[in-house]
Amino acid sequence: MHNPIAVLEKRGIDIQTHLGAVQDVKALNWTSGKQYREAITEIVGDVSEVGAFDDLTAKFFYLYLVENVVKRHNNESAISAENLVSESMSSALRMNERIRTGDFTYLAKLEDNAALLAGTVIGEDGEVIVVRSGRKGEKKDRALELYAANPNMSRNEMIELFMKELDMSRAGSVTYVYNCKKAGS
Repeated sequence: MHNPIAVLEKRGIDIQTHLGAVQDVKALNWTSGKQYREAITEIVGDVSEVGAFDDLTAKFFYLYLVENVVKRHNNESAISAENLVSESMSSALRMNERIRTGDFTYLAKLEDNAALLAGTVIGEDGEVIVVRSGRKGEKKDRALELYAANPNMSRNEMIELFMKELDMSRAGSVTYVYNCKKAGS
């Protein structure tokens, strides 16, 4: 395994926080799974499974790989290529399956995120339905609705959407996008 932190720094990825790193990866706007596969190999070396990934799985694998590398680095934990590959692959496959099946119920961890998701109902088909009540927290509900309805939108596009649809500042939109993503983790 190469020095993953040096590789990320060379690519301009924020290594101070895993959130910053994930945002930087999303901002890459790569269109080819080949780009993600090459970046994965650059971090962990030759992993035979990577070549078999479809483009979407390769993208999620790289995203989770970067997140896990930065988390371990910041926690001063040992960075093991085997563990990174295993955890990142598992997360990527799980996310890919959720998207393939349209299963966004993971957004509704109602017991864990009751305040964030108050007023949210998951329909039988997995559709996220937000019940508006005119109460405090309505903007959170609307943000979750927009986030769930646009799973393929880039981070920057989502921020712009929140700014427009929710009448928010850029800083507020960035925070809401992060919170929506966190609710889905």
